[in-house]
Amino acid sequence: MNSKIDLPLQQYRTLLKAYEYISLNIRNNASRNKYLNIFEIPILADKKDKADRELNKYLADLINSIEEMSVLNVVAEFEKQIFQKLDESLLYTKKIIDKNYEKNKPFYKFRMGLIKTSDKEINKLSNIKNLLDGKIEKELFDKMSIIIEYRNFISHGKRFKTKGSNSCMYGIEEIVEILNEILLEINK
Repeated sequence: MNSKIDLPLQQYRTLLKAYEYISLNIRNNASRNKYLNIFEIPILADKKDKADRELNKYLADLINSIEEMSVLNVVAEFEKQIFQKLDESLLYTKKIIDKNYEKNKPFYKFRMGLIKTSDKEINKLSNIKNLLDGKIEKELFDKMSIIIEYRNFISHGKRFKTKGSNSCMYGIEEIVEILNEILLEINK
């Protein structure tokens, strides 16, 4: 594992294996009812064809939820690490300014207020995105933008049925790779 961002990826892989196990065993007619009960899957249809369609939809929704929750977990861990690194950088910057800002310069009394702080001005992922714009390679920035747009859709857009990216061109593995690359760039 490369960073803490890899933990949600590993959790996704575990959930995927569990999904595969459930899906395989539930499709076996001999043990179907047993696994429907064990995993509390609400299939209400009496007729086999209708029950199969209901089960297929349920399983499709389940895997979609696993993928979406995993994206949210990965991006949340990324945000956590970004804000931790930002706080460290701001503390370092404040020390430098406090030590080196000459008393006879304009705004001396207000020198610490000239520094943006993460809890006031830089408190959202969109602020981080704006901060990184033009500072990291454009291709990497564009990939991050797509991931953030998808994360925002999962978090907020679905309930409003707004326009936005309801899918992402990157799989969870690629998302982790891209966000890890950004974390590496920030450390340079």
